[in-house]
Amino acid sequence: DAGYSDGCYEVAIAATAAVICLGASSKIHHNKYTLTLAEPFPNHWSKWSKINIEQYLGIRKCCVEGSPNKIIIITDKIPTQYFEYAQVYQKRNEFMVDNCTELWAWWDGSSGGTKNCVDYAKKVGKPVRNLYEEFNTSFNKT
Repeated sequence: DAGYSDGCYEVAIAATAAVICLGASSKIHHNKYTLTLAEPFPNHWSKWSKINIEQYLGIRKCCVEGSPNKIIIITDKIPTQYFEYAQVYQKRNEFMVDNCTELWAWWDGSSGGTKNCVDYAKKVGKPVRNLYEEFNTSFNKT
């Protein structure tokens, strides 16, 4: 089993950190699970807030220092136009879906990249688990 993260937003950073924290368990420690950071292009995080960059780079470090985890960079070309950004992020989404058995998303139902990723997963027949809905359903029951 593998986990894929784009590391794009605070929630993605938190979710990725949670996956890495699970690495302390014996199942993950024995390489049953791996994390692959699917980065759309080099330094895609460079315009984020300082705290998000620090968190992300800490997570990224876990993927290179003697672990089964890895980093995949979709393209070395840094986009300069809006349509190029949209294309490379969609390619990243497709990579994550094509290489997972089940998509776990944090999607609030709005349009955008996460919706595109969820739609693509459904199109190719991958199961989708929406953690946003699960969290809100369980949170609202209490």
